Amino acid sequence: MAAEAPREENIEPVDFGFHSSDRRMILEIITPDGQLHGEVASLSFFDPEGSKTVRKNHAPLISAVSKGEIKIRKNETELRAPNSASGVVSVSKNKIRMMLDHLSELKSLELHLGRHPQLLRAELSTELTALKKALQSEPRPKKQNELKFKIRECEKELEKLDKQK
Repeated sequence: MAAEAPREENIEPVDFGFHSSDRRMILEIITPDGQLHGEVASLSFFDPEGSKTVRKNHAPLISAVSKGEIKIRKNETELRAPNSASGVVSVSKNKIRMMLDHLSELKSLELHLGRHPQLLRAELSTELTALKKALQSEPRPKKQNELKFKIRECEKELEKLDKQK
Protein backbone atom coordinates (compact mmCIF):
# COMPACT_ATOMS: atom_id res chain seq x y z
CA MET A 1 0.00 0.00 0.00
CA ALA A 2 1.38 3.42 -1.04
CA ALA A 3 1.90 6.08 1.60
CA GLU A 4 -0.47 9.03 1.47
CA ALA A 5 1.04 12.46 0.81
CA PRO A 6 0.75 14.85 3.75
CA ARG A 7 -2.12 17.33 3.41
CA GLU A 8 -1.90 21.01 4.20
CA GLU A 9 -5.16 21.99 5.86
CA ASN A 10 -4.50 25.72 6.36
CA ILE A 11 -3.65 26.76 2.79
CA GLU A 12 -5.63 29.77 1.62
CA PRO A 13 -6.59 29.96 -2.05
CA VAL A 14 -4.74 32.71 -3.93
CA ASP A 15 -6.71 35.20 -6.02
CA PHE A 16 -4.57 35.93 -9.07
CA GLY A 17 -7.09 38.47 -10.35
CA PHE A 18 -8.66 36.61 -13.24
CA HIS A 19 -11.82 34.57 -13.29
CA SER A 20 -13.38 32.62 -16.12
CA SER A 21 -16.83 33.80 -15.07
CA ASP A 22 -16.07 37.45 -15.96
CA ARG A 23 -18.08 38.35 -19.04
CA ARG A 24 -16.27 41.48 -20.24
CA MET A 25 -13.02 43.37 -20.21
CA ILE A 26 -12.94 47.10 -19.47
CA LEU A 27 -10.32 49.45 -20.87
CA GLU A 28 -9.68 52.80 -19.22
CA ILE A 29 -7.25 55.25 -20.85
CA ILE A 30 -6.22 58.26 -18.78
CA THR A 31 -4.31 61.26 -20.18
CA PRO A 32 -3.95 64.88 -19.07
CA ASP A 33 -6.32 65.72 -21.97
CA GLY A 34 -9.10 63.48 -20.69
CA GLN A 35 -10.07 59.90 -20.09
CA LEU A 36 -12.21 57.25 -21.67
CA HIS A 37 -13.42 53.79 -20.88
CA GLY A 38 -15.30 51.05 -22.66
CA GLU A 39 -15.62 47.34 -23.22
CA VAL A 40 -12.96 45.74 -25.40
CA ALA A 41 -11.98 42.27 -26.58
CA SER A 42 -8.23 42.95 -26.57
CA LEU A 43 -5.56 45.64 -26.33
CA SER A 44 -2.16 45.57 -28.04
CA PHE A 45 0.62 48.01 -27.24
CA PHE A 46 4.40 48.27 -27.18
CA ASP A 47 6.51 48.04 -24.05
CA PRO A 48 10.33 48.13 -23.75
CA GLU A 49 10.49 44.41 -24.62
CA GLY A 50 8.28 44.59 -27.73
CA SER A 51 4.61 44.11 -28.52
CA LYS A 52 2.15 42.90 -25.86
CA THR A 53 -1.48 41.86 -26.26
CA VAL A 54 -3.95 41.65 -23.38
CA ARG A 55 -7.10 39.56 -23.70
CA LYS A 56 -9.87 38.48 -21.36
CA ASN A 57 -8.66 36.70 -18.22
CA HIS A 58 -5.08 37.91 -18.70
CA ALA A 59 -2.80 37.43 -15.72
CA PRO A 60 -2.19 40.56 -13.62
CA LEU A 61 0.36 42.83 -15.24
CA ILE A 62 2.06 46.17 -14.72
CA SER A 63 4.18 47.39 -17.62
CA ALA A 64 5.69 50.50 -19.15
CA VAL A 65 4.10 51.67 -22.40
CA SER A 66 6.51 52.67 -25.17
CA LYS A 67 5.97 54.69 -28.32
CA GLY A 68 4.21 52.73 -31.04
CA GLU A 69 0.76 51.87 -32.29
CA ILE A 70 -1.99 50.97 -29.84
CA LYS A 71 -4.54 48.47 -31.20
CA ILE A 72 -7.93 48.10 -29.55
CA ARG A 73 -10.20 45.27 -30.64
CA LYS A 74 -13.91 45.59 -29.94
CA ASN A 75 -16.21 42.92 -31.37
CA GLU A 76 -15.04 42.56 -34.99
CA THR A 77 -13.57 46.08 -35.21
CA GLU A 78 -9.92 46.88 -34.71
CA LEU A 79 -9.05 50.48 -33.85
CA ARG A 80 -5.52 51.74 -34.31
CA ALA A 81 -4.11 54.82 -32.65
CA PRO A 82 -0.55 56.09 -33.02
CA ASN A 83 1.05 56.56 -29.63
CA SER A 84 3.92 59.03 -29.39
CA ALA A 85 3.87 59.18 -25.60
CA SER A 86 5.10 57.09 -22.75
CA GLY A 87 3.07 55.73 -19.90
CA VAL A 88 2.14 52.72 -17.85
CA VAL A 89 -0.50 50.00 -18.08
CA SER A 90 -1.94 47.79 -15.38
CA VAL A 91 -4.14 44.74 -15.86
CA SER A 92 -6.15 43.10 -13.10
CA LYS A 93 -9.46 41.24 -12.99
CA ASN A 94 -10.35 42.00 -16.64
CA LYS A 95 -9.76 45.71 -16.16
CA ILE A 96 -7.03 47.46 -18.14
CA ARG A 97 -5.92 50.88 -16.96
CA MET A 98 -3.55 52.71 -19.32
CA MET A 99 -2.08 56.05 -18.26
CA LEU A 100 -0.35 58.03 -21.01
CA ASP A 101 1.33 61.43 -21.26
CA HIS A 102 -0.72 62.14 -24.40
CA LEU A 103 -2.86 60.37 -26.99
CA SER A 104 -3.82 62.38 -30.07
CA GLU A 105 -6.62 59.99 -31.08
CA LEU A 106 -8.38 60.16 -27.69
CA LYS A 107 -11.60 61.75 -29.00
CA SER A 108 -11.78 59.33 -31.93
CA LEU A 109 -11.35 56.35 -29.61
CA GLU A 110 -14.12 57.67 -27.35
CA LEU A 111 -16.53 57.48 -30.24
CA HIS A 112 -15.65 53.87 -31.00
CA LEU A 113 -15.63 52.74 -27.39
CA GLY A 114 -19.26 53.59 -26.89
CA ARG A 115 -19.59 57.31 -26.23
CA HIS A 116 -22.86 58.56 -27.64
CA PRO A 117 -22.13 60.53 -30.85
CA GLN A 118 -24.41 63.44 -29.90
CA LEU A 119 -22.69 63.82 -26.53
CA LEU A 120 -19.28 63.66 -28.16
CA ARG A 121 -20.34 66.18 -30.84
CA ALA A 122 -21.56 68.60 -28.16
CA GLU A 123 -18.31 68.27 -26.20
CA LEU A 124 -16.21 68.79 -29.33
CA SER A 125 -18.26 71.83 -30.37
CA THR A 126 -17.86 73.40 -26.93
CA GLU A 127 -14.14 72.68 -26.95
CA LEU A 128 -13.78 74.11 -30.47
CA THR A 129 -15.55 77.33 -29.48
CA ALA A 130 -13.33 77.73 -26.41
CA LEU A 131 -10.17 77.09 -28.45
CA LYS A 132 -11.14 79.66 -31.09
CA LYS A 133 -11.87 82.23 -28.40
CA ALA A 134 -8.50 81.53 -26.73
CA LEU A 135 -6.74 81.87 -30.09
CA GLN A 136 -8.20 85.35 -30.64
CA SER A 137 -6.81 86.63 -27.36
CA GLU A 138 -3.44 84.81 -27.43
CA PRO A 139 -0.50 87.13 -28.25
CA ARG A 140 2.31 84.49 -28.24
CA PRO A 141 2.99 82.86 -31.65
CA LYS A 142 4.06 79.51 -30.16
CA LYS A 143 0.87 79.23 -28.11
CA GLN A 144 -1.16 80.32 -31.17
CA ASN A 145 0.31 77.41 -33.14
CA GLU A 146 -0.60 74.97 -30.36
CA LEU A 147 -4.16 76.28 -30.32
CA LYS A 148 -4.42 76.09 -34.13
CA PHE A 149 -3.28 72.45 -33.98
CA LYS A 150 -5.92 71.62 -31.34
CA ILE A 151 -8.57 73.42 -33.41
CA ARG A 152 -7.68 71.33 -36.47
CA GLU A 153 -7.88 68.14 -34.39
CA CYS A 154 -11.36 69.06 -33.11
CA GLU A 155 -12.53 69.92 -36.61
CA LYS A 156 -11.26 66.56 -37.92
CA GLU A 157 -13.12 64.69 -35.21
CA LEU A 158 -16.32 66.62 -35.95
CA GLU A 159 -15.94 65.73 -39.64
CA LYS A 160 -15.55 62.05 -38.72
CA LEU A 161 -18.76 62.23 -36.69
CA ASP A 162 -20.61 63.91 -39.55
CA LYS A 163 -19.49 61.19 -41.98
CA GLN A 164 -20.84 58.49 -39.66
CA LYS A 165 -24.38 59.91 -39.61
